Amino acid sequence: MIRTVLGDIAPSALGFCHAHEHVLIRASIGTRDNPDLLIDDVEAATEEVRLFRSAGGAALVDTMPLDCGRDPVGLVEVSRRTGVHIVATTGFHTRRYYEPGHWSEDLPVDEIAEVMVGEILVGMDRRSHGGPYPERMSACAGVLKIGTDETGVDARARRLMEAAAEAHRRTGAPILTHTERGRHGLSQLQYFASLGIDPSVVLVSHVDRNLDKGEHRDLAGSGAYLVYDGLSRTKYHSVPEVIELIEHVASHGAEDRVLLGMDLALRSYRVSTGGKPGLAFVLERFLPELRAAGFSDEHVRKFGWDNPAKALDFTVVPIADEAPRTA
Repeated sequence: MIRTVLGDIAPSALGFCHAHEHVLIRASIGTRDNPDLLIDDVEAATEEVRLFRSAGGAALVDTMPLDCGRDPVGLVEVSRRTGVHIVATTGFHTRRYYEPGHWSEDLPVDEIAEVMVGEILVGMDRRSHGGPYPERMSACAGVLKIGTDETGVDARARRLMEAAAEAHRRTGAPILTHTERGRHGLSQLQYFASLGIDPSVVLVSHVDRNLDKGEHRDLAGSGAYLVYDGLSRTKYHSVPEVIELIEHVASHGAEDRVLLGMDLALRSYRVSTGGKPGLAFVLERFLPELRAAGFSDEHVRKFGWDNPAKALDFTVVPIADEAPRTA
């Protein structure tokens, strides 16, 4: 099954899916430093997601993890209003999204894992600061997240990756990673492998920020899912350049592990708040470009429909005294 904020669905019910997205971002240290990150208007978010659905979209992975602006209540509301499946995320972003002295810095790895497990099996915390509080809502996260910054897999990242690995073992949930400008994805996979985590349950995000074909070839051979989620970001690449990267990894055996997305984490990227290109870009503009470049309908179907359904699918591993929800 795939765990969404409104409950569990069969993978066949997912439909076209952005594998890395931001539906809402509440006030946080990140929005204080960059006000364009503040996406807290549920009405505007609903309108943006409706435009996505009108273009043929059916599902989004909201990759805002706990305690840095995630809005579980808002995600439930947007999903209810639009009929679009939303998969929420637990785990942690990079250090710049947290105040110094954040509670996760002192919490033992097993207790951090316990927080993640609770958010997958029991429900996400209602409060903005996350953490192991008793007040929970029934909406559960369906993905675990960790991130590395420019320093790569440093001591902080290792602790959080160890916690995510334990949470994966206890729940079965897939793991999504943030890479800074598409770098250190291979190091992430290597460290996860040292923890006994198979690359096939890992979704490496932002790989299209890095135009090094050698690294894409190595990622293609890793067995992990590759998330091309900056498809409109001309500051990183042109559309033909990212299509060339996808062609490259597909030719090296990764066509069944390519995922797409937009990572629209700024108001200025969203039509509903006066920006562009908006959530409908992939369906309305990028997929036609893929077809024009020679990709078959079968390839396009894999990238947008079949691959995310496989990547997000998991069987909950029951824990004593913590019965998982059923569809």
